[in-house]
Amino acid sequence: MKFTRRIFSIFAVLALAACTQQAALVDQNVKSSIYIKSIVINAQTLQKPITGRDLVKTRKQIGADVKAAVTRSVQARGLNGPSPATLHIALTKVQLVSPGQSWAIGGKGFIEGVVSVKSASGKDLIAPQTIKGFSEDVRLGGLIGALTAPTAELDYAQTVQGFANGAVRKIFEGGLVTISGDIVN
Repeated sequence: MKFTRRIFSIFAVLALAACTQQAALVDQNVKSSIYIKSIVINAQTLQKPITGRDLVKTRKQIGADVKAAVTRSVQARGLNGPSPATLHIALTKVQLVSPGQSWAIGGKGFIEGVVSVKSASGKDLIAPQTIKGFSEDVRLGGLIGALTAPTAELDYAQTVQGFANGAVRKIFEGGLVTISGDIVN
């Protein structure tokens, strides 16, 4: 029994050692002094609308879906400062886990984009930075992963929501980040 606990403890320590603490992209003093007046999503910058799954979504639909999810996530943060700011996200990639990838190795879908936050006067509160946000659902590999894979629509919805939550958390809260870029907290 003690041997099993030791092995578990070693793996837990190694897992935490692989993580790094990331500060929020927006300085905490700036965060307390702003509210997000508008969110601008540019989906025209996508290389392809969606890769990895057979799902037809226009860039306009993707932009609207991401904007709705990011808006919900920003509103949940309660940014109530006196100065208005705009959150800009230029989407560059929407990658879902393909059936073949699910069979072979599994993984998580992700959305990548370039984010920036600007004051009402146009001043960069954070300079443009590329970030990734991952699906809320991990896809297992092998036969189990292939059999339990969600529909393309559900995979897309989970990826959009995961991106919104992860991106907003990285921008305003920071946290413990794994090697893959996931935020732990």
